[in-house]
Amino acid sequence: MQRVEGDLADKIGEIGEERAGKQQFTDPLELDANYVRRPDAEISGRGRQQAMGAEQKHKEGAFAVREFRAEDAAAASEILREAREAASWSRQALLEFMPLPGAVALMSERAGRPTGFVLGRLVADEAEVLNLAVREECRRQGEGRALVEELLRRFADLA
Repeated sequence: MQRVEGDLADKIGEIGEERAGKQQFTDPLELDANYVRRPDAEISGRGRQQAMGAEQKHKEGAFAVREFRAEDAAAASEILREAREAASWSRQALLEFMPLPGAVALMSERAGRPTGFVLGRLVADEAEVLNLAVREECRRQGEGRALVEELLRRFADLA
């Protein structure tokens, strides 16, 4: 296993390119999932400064993060149609998820219009993000980060 710190996407790409050049491939069935645990989820250094910038935009009223409500399921389904990279959940699956033990569902909105959501669950001492999507026109403005940070805060409160 190779440990990666800092800007993960670039480093992971470099490692993948290096290994592909050496014809070193991994069977996908041998991969093991990594879950976020509280100590891994703490923000430090540069990440804390970026998070503070995102919180500032949030406080200025660009968007708000709140509890996901049953009436949000239709809007979340619409957001998922725009976000092909997110897991595709039906409206019914979204509704069935909310009452599950350890489930946390949050919605972001701008001027009362749902613009993003995150779904996660806490099981024992492990937390996982199950789905995250933000409307295309609202991306890269700190909304996804704010949703995940609030999700992690909620997990910490439940633990």
